Amino acid sequence: MPETKPNNTNPKILASIVTYNAMNWIDHCIRSLFESTIHINIFIVDNCSSDDTINYVKSHFPDIVLYESASNIGFGQANNIVFKYALTHNYDYVLLLNQDAWISRDMLSIMLTYSNGNSLLSPIHLNGNGNALDKNFLNNTIIKSGLKNLLIVDPILKNKGVYKVQEVNAACWLLPTNIIRIIGGFNPLFYHYGEDNNYLSRLHYHKIPIYVIAGTYAYHDRENRPELPTDYSKIYRNILLLHTDINSSTLTIHLKQFRFFLAILHTALKEKNTDIIKYYFSAKKEINTNRTNIKNSRTTERLSAKNWL
Repeated sequence: MPETKPNNTNPKILASIVTYNAMNWIDHCIRSLFESTIHINIFIVDNCSSDDTINYVKSHFPDIVLYESASNIGFGQANNIVFKYALTHNYDYVLLLNQDAWISRDMLSIMLTYSNGNSLLSPIHLNGNGNALDKNFLNNTIIKSGLKNLLIVDPILKNKGVYKVQEVNAACWLLPTNIIRIIGGFNPLFYHYGEDNNYLSRLHYHKIPIYVIAGTYAYHDRENRPELPTDYSKIYRNILLLHTDINSSTLTIHLKQFRFFLAILHTALKEKNTDIIKYYFSAKKEINTNRTNIKNSRTTERLSAKNWL
């Protein structure tokens, strides 16, 4: 459990929001930060939106720092721009917040009560309506971390407390800049999706704990979004995650890859789609082609340094 401390230090917090065609959510997202009981500055990196996101931010929130990327550089590299800014301007924390997410008023004040500046913290992730746990949070945070008993006691975890978890997606992370100085930024091998999983594996390697703070919430409005199909990019990303995991030996990686192949076979049979098997072997070939970069990545991420920044 992180060491609690009185929240009287007035920490400098910078919110990092990566936008891409964000008009459905951006007003709600930003205004939730303005309504926070803890003051927070905002840095938006726009990944070349084709809707009115940039004009809307400029006209309604002129004091927000806005970086307009000339192309879509992906979630990880966009956040790395904010990480560099945070370090240069001596911020204590970066709050990663998805464009389709927003926070409760007291979220930061409660979370800071539990922060020792050396742990990754996240609130309870609810759906956009706030009446159930976000499905990804339920499956990948609560269940994988063995906290299923909490669902029996309290379906949306209203009781305040701190729980150590294996993973939590980056829709809402309170990330101390102390950790950024040790871990660095997101790995550029990941363009979109998977970069937060890679980051979490690096936290585990460097023995930096991950905690969920119950009793306070972020809301993630994605429950009606269709599930991503089993396409080439999804398969490649999963294999890449295996090979970049610095907690796994070469033997372990090959064993996990074999189990993944069996899962691919099962999916192909279930969906009656042999293209999925072709995607697997094409992805494996690309991984082999990219072997030097992956090897260098593993070497880099074992170092305590501001990697990828």
